[in-house]
Amino acid sequence: MTQIRHAVFDLNDVLDNWFPMLLDFTNNKFGTNCQLKDVRSHGFWKYFGITREQGLQTVHEFYRLAFGTVRPIPEAQAGIAELSEKYWLTLLTDNALENDFYIYEFIMRHYPARFGQIIITNKVAASGIRLSKSDFCEQIRPIVFVEDSAENAINCAEFCGKVFLLKYPRNEDFKDLPGNVIPVADWNELMKILSPLP
Repeated sequence: MTQIRHAVFDLNDVLDNWFPMLLDFTNNKFGTNCQLKDVRSHGFWKYFGITREQGLQTVHEFYRLAFGTVRPIPEAQAGIAELSEKYWLTLLTDNALENDFYIYEFIMRHYPARFGQIIITNKVAASGIRLSKSDFCEQIRPIVFVEDSAENAINCAEFCGKVFLLKYPRNEDFKDLPGNVIPVADWNELMKILSPLP
């Protein structure tokens, strides 16, 4: 039996330009001026002086009111089209299930027929069963995992062949990464590594 070659991709800031848009939305809501370089972890609410609950509510409001302004990364669209010919692609996101409509609509519009499955962990939801990306990586053992969170990359590394971590300011403070976690600047650098592989 032929083994399925899984490649797993996060959504926000891997396939789209979500976080800069969320920052603008949050700044407008709270009258702040937080910049991308100021955010040093995925717990972005800490940098706005608001609670986790306020942060998660803001994310939900953003999906409902402004997610239509989020755009795909053109290099990601080209890369996903190429990689879908070699791998079974899975979208794996820590989003809340309550945002599933917006996620599916975005993927259907900008990455049609590319992903074999979409998994929403519900990790950042305010309630309900919350799982982690490592739970799913342990099950499917992907050859490739592309992520924008150093925390997730570290937690999933033991279950993946190679983890490619996109370089964002929030990842700069993580120095001792597992050997199979490979920082990449962007999709151009990522595809220079992945394109030659069989």
